[in-house]
Amino acid sequence: MRNCRIQLALVVTLAAPPGAGALLAAPPQSAKPADSKTVARGKTEPAGPPRKRMVVDLSGFEMLDAEKLKQQRTQVGATRGAAKPVALAPYRARLFGIAPRLAWSYAGAEKQFKLLVRDAEGTVVYRAQVSSTELAYPSTVPPLAPGKTYSWTVEVSPTPRAPEPSDPLEFTFVGGKERTAIEAALKKLGTKRDYATVLARAKLFTEHRLWYDAIGEYCALLAQFPDRPELYEQRGMIYAQIDATKALADADFARADKLRSGPRPGN
Repeated sequence: MRNCRIQLALVVTLAAPPGAGALLAAPPQSAKPADSKTVARGKTEPAGPPRKRMVVDLSGFEMLDAEKLKQQRTQVGATRGAAKPVALAPYRARLFGIAPRLAWSYAGAEKQFKLLVRDAEGTVVYRAQVSSTELAYPSTVPPLAPGKTYSWTVEVSPTPRAPEPSDPLEFTFVGGKERTAIEAALKKLGTKRDYATVLARAKLFTEHRLWYDAIGEYCALLAQFPDRPELYEQRGMIYAQIDATKALADADFARADKLRSGPRPGN
């Protein structure tokens, strides 16, 4: 997904699936004490190598077996730099919220796109003309049905030589017992939009492997708190899970490192 155009310190621990356990963001390495002789001479220790980051495996955002996942990654890699839009989301994901944010990248000069959402039978349930590379699915259109699967594509608006549309990506609107469980957990968190509550929502959605929902909450947090490096770390960990958004992950990690190395807000 596009990095939201948002430049939205404690280390946040994000629960991982059984067996994955670890911190999403490895804590900064302790600085090596300066040599006493070096200090006496008034010299400065040379900067060490960039902080090594451990990207935790958050398997589950893409509901594919290993072979299909390998094929999809090959397809995504082949489209990089090509004159066709690339949807920035898992090949197949799950969705809880009614207004997912859909984002894509495009290397061409055109800025007008057509987004189509289809149901499992291929019927178009929503279409929109878009003049940016992202769109929040409107809550005013016919609601998505729990348990049903949908797909979405984006294409460049008609031009004399229009490129192919993006590869279709699927999402299943969560229903049944899992939806009931998520609703109960969200109710416990409350409806406040303060930092702690929204962060808890983002973590909950990540634990349930709800790509669009988790990314949406982190984007909302970064819009309000653009100088929190841990937020870029957490969102970057999600982006790092699929090839289509690896560049977004790198940008988030770089931003987090820059914030940590600079002066603290208010100093």
